[in-house]
Amino acid sequence: GAVQALQRKQAGNLSVRDLSEVVRKDNCLLGSEYLRTVFVAVPKTLYKDFLASYETITSMVVPRSAEKVAEDAEYGLFGVTIFQRALADFTSKCREERYTVRDFIWDEEQMEKDRAAIVESTSAQETMQLQLSEWVKASFGDAFVAWIHLKALRVYVESVLRYGLPADFCCATIMPKPKFEAKTLLKLDKNYANLGRQFAEVQASTDDEAVGAVPEDEYKPYVWFEIRWGTDSR
Repeated sequence: GAVQALQRKQAGNLSVRDLSEVVRKDNCLLGSEYLRTVFVAVPKTLYKDFLASYETITSMVVPRSAEKVAEDAEYGLFGVTIFQRALADFTSKCREERYTVRDFIWDEEQMEKDRAAIVESTSAQETMQLQLSEWVKASFGDAFVAWIHLKALRVYVESVLRYGLPADFCCATIMPKPKFEAKTLLKLDKNYANLGRQFAEVQASTDDEAVGAVPEDEYKPYVWFEIRWGTDSR
């Protein structure tokens, strides 16, 4: 979005980031009709080559005008004074040498607009995130209730299919602590083992599709479904 685009301009190395927070006004030659300061991002490994060649890389470069303005882990930013009409040629020659001429002109009015845009966009994003968070919290309860109702309905239908009519069973929700899950299932298996025989009789007299076609490795003598939610996928 717009905020991410503005934030990207503020990040990155000196070959790509916004220079308005890096360059100072006194780094720029202002008010000249013929001369201008250009800013060149130079890989740190090429400092020596750049300083030895920038004056002759093209014509109309002011001698000894290179000044290192800033530096990061990968690049140094140098200001160089050239004639306005030499910009295109200077940019092209720098590109051939793996130097990056940045498109930057000192414009205080535009820089203030950019800063205001970042503040405004960030504030708008924070407001929308807060509204979304409140909506999610409010909606989660409704969604969760609907989900549990579906689970309850599924238990009821599966129980009727398994044990037949009239419906003579009860439904319950059990939430054991994680370390007691296996023990809880074993205890349920033991307590309701007699239901397994009833199910076998129903299955013998009804086709598999009608009773839900429960896979053997998932079969238990009672109807159960695991509900998973939360950060641990339970």
